[in-house]
Amino acid sequence: MKNLIHILLFVLTANFSFSQITKTEKIFSNVIHDSIKLSIYLPENWNENKKYPVIYDFEMLSITDMNSKIFSDNILVYSKYLRLIPQTILVSIDLKNGDELGYSYQSATINEKGEKFLSAINENVFPFIESNYNATSGFRGYFGHSYGASFGNYLFLNKPSFFNSYILIAPEQLDESNPQFEINRGLINFYNNRYTTYYVAGGGKDMERRQNYVRGISQEIKKLGTDKFNFESKIFSNANHLTIIPKSIPDALEKTFELFYSFKNIDFESIENSIEYFNKINSKLNDNFEISIEKNNSNSVFFMQLAVAKQDSSALEFFANYFLSENSRGLDYYNFAYSFNTINAKKKAIDYFQKAIQRAKRDETEKHSSQNAIDIYQSYRSIALNVYDDNPTMALMSLNEAYEDIHDIRLKYFMGKIGIQNNMKLKESVEYLKDYIDDGNNNDLWGYVSDDAYYQLGKGYKLFNKKEKSKKAFQKSLEYNPENESARKALNEL
Repeated sequence: MKNLIHILLFVLTANFSFSQITKTEKIFSNVIHDSIKLSIYLPENWNENKKYPVIYDFEMLSITDMNSKIFSDNILVYSKYLRLIPQTILVSIDLKNGDELGYSYQSATINEKGEKFLSAINENVFPFIESNYNATSGFRGYFGHSYGASFGNYLFLNKPSFFNSYILIAPEQLDESNPQFEINRGLINFYNNRYTTYYVAGGGKDMERRQNYVRGISQEIKKLGTDKFNFESKIFSNANHLTIIPKSIPDALEKTFELFYSFKNIDFESIENSIEYFNKINSKLNDNFEISIEKNNSNSVFFMQLAVAKQDSSALEFFANYFLSENSRGLDYYNFAYSFNTINAKKKAIDYFQKAIQRAKRDETEKHSSQNAIDIYQSYRSIALNVYDDNPTMALMSLNEAYEDIHDIRLKYFMGKIGIQNNMKLKESVEYLKDYIDDGNNNDLWGYVSDDAYYQLGKGYKLFNKKEKSKKAFQKSLEYNPENESARKALNEL
């Protein structure tokens, strides 16, 4: 599965990385009397009315300057396309030469210059990003590779209030004893009361000292084994110091944002009340990260299915009000409409199918997409065939109105079939089927095949006692599908 995800990441990032918004900012800090340059990677639909998790890295601390790009592309894929994590901001802090941090890898300490620079990050950069880009202070992450990962450990041990999420890939250790990684009583007390995620990974083909450093961290960090501390350590057997980056980041993102999607790994039978369960998860995310359940398709479908499983139309409408917005597509409304119909909430189903049609029409005027036509057609079709499945009069009326609106020839197939099956408007029904067959387009699309159209036409001719035409229609049906036993039986009865 991970190999498939890696392939998917390669394909998607190669084609869709342009979907992100990249901005460059320079902010002046009175603490260091100098400017700090920031490269900011925003979700493509970033808006000022939503709070976003944010992850920081220091570009100069990595062996390759592509780390930020690789990481931002993975965030894009996992948030927009796989929908496993919330939309997230990445901020890369550009170090001019690396000396700003004043960090010693031998002693794992920083000098006065480094202390001032970190104060500038805390007093100037964090507030700037949070006020100008709606990053939440409740989820502030750190990503680092190699020296950047070792510096992340320094922050974890000495500046615990800076970040509450760490992704540290192949941390560097110059020898078997430096830098040290030790958890003291003060850190235990701090992390026992603050939700934190810590992910560290090494490569099985990397230097032995680096692998041992990861293993040593894993042992020491067990002191923080509480419900508030979410930890994972991995050695990727086939990865070296560089290939560990693309191999580990997908796994790291899933672990880091586990709380954002793990609520879906539950048996519906264990949930008593759908809305109460939603509110419980939402409160947990707000309490820990100051953000809410992500309004994406994956979460929407989960709660939609939950409401259907509980046959709870009130919960379904509650979820529709939460997840649907001005940015929702016709398909999003269609899915809720279909769900309402599944639990026999017919009026609500019609309402949401009609909303799906209007939304798809609106979107089509703004930008052409074949999906809009599909959403419109499917919504009209569903009203007639699913909502009015036990009312052929209303089904025919609905199909007629739909055809007047969109002139889709496939609708005539259903109009003819319903009329023939229910002995209604037989003359018109035969003409509808002939129009559908004569059109010659789409006859074998969407599962509406020509053999059934000819079979229904044969039944219509039979009702008018036109045996020769009926016979030819049944024969034509069998030409398209020799296994159509209904057509064969009807032909034999003539």
